[in-house]
Amino acid sequence: MAWHGNMRHLQYLTEAGKRRVSASEKSLVDRLVKQEAAFFAKISIDELLCWFGKTEPYLVKNMYVLSQEDMELFGLSNLHVRANYKDSNLRRFKWFDNDYIQWITVNREHLNSDRSSID
Repeated sequence: MAWHGNMRHLQYLTEAGKRRVSASEKSLVDRLVKQEAAFFAKISIDELLCWFGKTEPYLVKNMYVLSQEDMELFGLSNLHVRANYKDSNLRRFKWFDNDYIQWITVNREHLNSDRSSID
């Protein structure tokens, strides 16, 4: 399972002045952010899971993969991953871009201390 961002991430980028969108796009983004938030609340998953890897200190350009333990930190449960999941060969996904998919490990201290600025 890999993560690549969501509409909240796009909203964050526009609010931080890192991405420009038109007024009509902003309206659509804001509406979709509310829908996503309701969905994630309903399934009891912290939606930050979808995009925290795009922020400091990770700065993943495209997609990222997490350990079972790190996914559980965001509320995912009943996960069934193979024993050598962390050793998965991601090279087949990197044929056109070496940074296309990256393994990252959640820096819990940073995530908890910085959550209010990105959440």
